[in-house]
Amino acid sequence: MCWGMIGWGWKGPFWVWEHETTEEKEEAAKKITAYNEKCLEEETRLNNAWRATGEWRELKKQELAAARTARVLAKRTGAKVKTTQSWRSKNIRSGGLREVR
Repeated sequence: MCWGMIGWGWKGPFWVWEHETTEEKEEAAKKITAYNEKCLEEETRLNNAWRATGEWRELKKQELAAARTARVLAKRTGAKVKTTQSWRSKNIRSGGLREVR
């Protein structure tokens, strides 16, 4: 497999990979699994710390109040309303690797 990048007036690195042996693939899969587990533990720790802050509780309270108000207005006017809930979707991600086959 090879990978390279060429842009206008610029050339990026060019990489060539040799075929992996079965042992190398198994070792890489184990390392990737261990790395992903470590990242998951770190993400869980950071997200739990974020949810324990007053900032998170305040954000959640404000957005739920705004959503209630939007639903009441939508019910009165008959319009559909879509609200976002950033307190739910703000997750800290520390990385992670996918195994490419």
